Amino acid sequence: MAAFHQTLEDNGRYLTPEAALLLQKQSDTLLCNGLVFLLHLLVAAMWRLAAILGYFLWRPATGDFICPGKATVDDVWHEEDFTGKRVLVTGGDSGLGFAIARAFAARHAQAGPVQLNLGVVIANHNATAGRLAARNLELTRARSFGTTRDRNLTRLTGVQVDSLPLNLGSLQAVREMVELFYQKYGKTLHYLPPVLAVYSRKTRALSAINDAGIVGPSEWTADGFELVFQVDFLGHFLLTELLLPALRAGAPARVVMVSSGAHASACVTAGWPEDCFKDFTYLPPPVVPPHEITVNTSHGPAKRNSSTYGVAKFLNAQHAAALARREAAHGIETCSLSPGFVLTPMTERFINSSGPTGAKEICREQIHPGPGLPANPCPFTPEEGAAVIAYCATGRIRSGAYYARSYACEEQLVKEQGFTEQMQEALYEKALAWVGAAEVSNVIL
Repeated sequence: MAAFHQTLEDNGRYLTPEAALLLQKQSDTLLCNGLVFLLHLLVAAMWRLAAILGYFLWRPATGDFICPGKATVDDVWHEEDFTGKRVLVTGGDSGLGFAIARAFAARHAQAGPVQLNLGVVIANHNATAGRLAARNLELTRARSFGTTRDRNLTRLTGVQVDSLPLNLGSLQAVREMVELFYQKYGKTLHYLPPVLAVYSRKTRALSAINDAGIVGPSEWTADGFELVFQVDFLGHFLLTELLLPALRAGAPARVVMVSSGAHASACVTAGWPEDCFKDFTYLPPPVVPPHEITVNTSHGPAKRNSSTYGVAKFLNAQHAAALARREAAHGIETCSLSPGFVLTPMTERFINSSGPTGAKEICREQIHPGPGLPANPCPFTPEEGAAVIAYCATGRIRSGAYYARSYACEEQLVKEQGFTEQMQEALYEKALAWVGAAEVSNVIL
């Protein structure tokens, strides 16, 4: 740069003073901009280094985290005993649902007579897959006792495993599943919501987890709603509402909504304004035509495929928050959560996909969530992702709050995108109207 200034001085003999001054100012501006650019690179590099080394240098002891790094559902539930309790798992034939069902079944004592109507019930769209998963759970449980020869695996293992058909894309099918459950297991306090519902005759403790869902396609259902919205939110809303009397009777009780980190970019991913939830213009959502959109992440702009998945997951979180207030007097707690990017049949198509929507791009934030937090694997296994579900089902939570597996199962803020806490009650009332409030009250017997 000194040589440049000398050249400028030499050439200044042939330039007017004004031109020479202008050239010198331009060179100084160039130098300043270069230094600023280098400073930004340095800050970015230091932040990334802090994130990478955070697990080793700045984190507290591992025990201070609820579910650090590769912690699994078995780590969270290592002291739990669910003997005499029931679990109903939607989507329990694979992925997170099966991981939760397996962990639950493994925590029933073998000794003693089998208690009727207690155990694991898998409810999912594919009835055949549900029956196979139920059988697989029985065999897995039996092998842990060293034999599978006894034809009555229920008697052998001390846990009853069954399956029921459930189509969350049909409101009538949800009602029919409720009736079938009552017919099969009796109209008792054992009847609980998806994905995980636990009832204890001894403690009257009741817990429910809503997990099953889809990513697409965006199309209309026979009920007149967008498919992802209905399966991931409205179907679970109806099922939970149908079961509130049982939850109240079984209090203390808990309802867990499986949301997603995708809620944070719900508006943009759907192709709507960033504050699309400031009113109810986009609810219930219309069908969203497939197209590519740009989402701003902590690592910069990223390409995504349009979807209403984030919209439904945003509504799961708001449902949990509203339900917490509405049912507090009845002894019901709620929470919502993000299991992170988990390898399941729904996500496996991203694993070998290259480009901005592939696993590499999705994993950037999950692996290193920030300084002071444990590093994570990516993708999580179903057992690792289910750790936050297990914690929200039985741990010490703040009712109505949102928890994230990528952040060691700690509480996180929901990105509201124009939505306010005062709107939660209005959303709840609208959802009651969408599912038919009068019909809901008629189903509860």
